[in-house]
Amino acid sequence: MENRPVRKRPRLKEYDYSNEGCYLVMECVIDRQSILWDVGAHSVRPLLLSIGEVVKIAIENIPLFYQNVTADKYVIMPNHIHLILRTHENGRTMCVPTYRRQPLPLDRGRLLHEGAFPMNSPPIPWTVLFLGGASGTGKSTLAYEIARFYGVNVLEADDVHLSVETVTAKDNFPAIHHWEGGRNWRDAGVGRNVDWLTEVSAELFPVLQALALRHIEDRLPVIIEGDFLHPGLIASLAHPEIKSLFLQETDGEQIIQNYLAREGGELQRFRAEISLAYGEWIAGVCRRAGVRLLEARPWDTVLRRAVEILEG
Repeated sequence: MENRPVRKRPRLKEYDYSNEGCYLVMECVIDRQSILWDVGAHSVRPLLLSIGEVVKIAIENIPLFYQNVTADKYVIMPNHIHLILRTHENGRTMCVPTYRRQPLPLDRGRLLHEGAFPMNSPPIPWTVLFLGGASGTGKSTLAYEIARFYGVNVLEADDVHLSVETVTAKDNFPAIHHWEGGRNWRDAGVGRNVDWLTEVSAELFPVLQALALRHIEDRLPVIIEGDFLHPGLIASLAHPEIKSLFLQETDGEQIIQNYLAREGGELQRFRAEISLAYGEWIAGVCRRAGVRLLEARPWDTVLRRAVEILEG
């Protein structure tokens, strides 16, 4: 790094960037690789590639994680992005990692009373929370409710799966690349689809483990949620700063209605059958591994019940 170029500082030396205002931000892909949208598409509005879609979702979800920040305008280019961020009400929020959390003491109540934690940020009894469950059970909704309650970020395992799929080959990740070459999950039976879900969960586990340990090292709490969480492998981590919770819905008709409310269109009975079977597999592994299961309904109490488990 001795030959590293000396760059001009882009920030004003005396300006407090937590002030309310608008800020132009530009981020470039490493080595300026064109991986965000298809540069060969002859269209006024080219299609985003997989990683570009992940970036788009992340930008549009900024207000979910940083309540006083919005992305007024943004443009995704093939190898970089431009966006205008607007901060409101002294834009620094409880979600911004402007300080490192200390390890949580056993007697949290006493230290809370003594003011050991910031008044605007509740103490968190974990650094990494794995929140899993089958598709259509409501785990994503619950994950963001818990995130708002504690003021932390959510990392979706679907995004991790998509990223790994984009930059790897079938030789190293056969399950993740299983449906390539014209295969269609709708032509496979329920059992094969469940097997695929469990196989992908096993392949993704080392990636999710590395992400979890990095967040623990940085003292940056995060919720990792998604279908591709293997309860047995997660339980094997046995780390005091990692907790896991799996949401369960045992009514197939309810899962169908959840899909309908979320996505519209026709009733997705076959997909619900897969979800129900996968949920049964998850529940069995959880019971054997001693991982907590949480019934999805009643919905009006699911956040309270989840917090009681996490705080217990």
